[in-house]
Amino acid sequence: MKIAVPTSSDETAQLRMILDAHEDCIKVLELDGRVRSINAGGVAALEIGDPGDLLGASWPGTWQNDMRDVAERAVSDAAAGAAASFIGSAATPKGTQKLWDVRVTPMLDQQGAPTAILVVSRDITELQKARDDRSDLNALHSAILASSTDYAIIALDRDGLVTLWNEGARRIMQWTEDEILGRPAHVFFTPEEVAACPSPK
Repeated sequence: MKIAVPTSSDETAQLRMILDAHEDCIKVLELDGRVRSINAGGVAALEIGDPGDLLGASWPGTWQNDMRDVAERAVSDAAAGAAASFIGSAATPKGTQKLWDVRVTPMLDQQGAPTAILVVSRDITELQKARDDRSDLNALHSAILASSTDYAIIALDRDGLVTLWNEGARRIMQWTEDEILGRPAHVFFTPEEVAACPSPK
């Protein structure tokens, strides 16, 4: 994706209002990677006391270690007219470590030549934490199911088909997981037991 540069002062003012209302960290860079402007959402996300401290500074220089090289390559690509993206961790000036989803896009003039670089960084720290928590919870559930060998733990879908079958179920019911998954639950019972059950209304 490439973005055209606004051609009038009215368009520029409207764009400024839109950018300041956005919670993402949005910066416009010079082609050499120096920060030309930053929106209000970016000031808040980066925990910057004075946005003037960032203006004119090297944006890749705000990243640490290997991520600085990644940011420099993204700037180089955008300056040449190609978009780039990456996910990386960086600390704010206050020392808060955050995970960012970053999009780096060239801004083009009417002739299609890059004149500036748009960087949109989204703070995904909490989103990643939630994903990690879900992963940990899923791992815990799996460990519980695997260790519960004295109890049959079985789950059915709305159609009464088996969707979960732990080791305890295999030992007690004498069906392997491959044999039972996807089959109806009534196979656990004798025909007489099935016939004795009231039909659903």
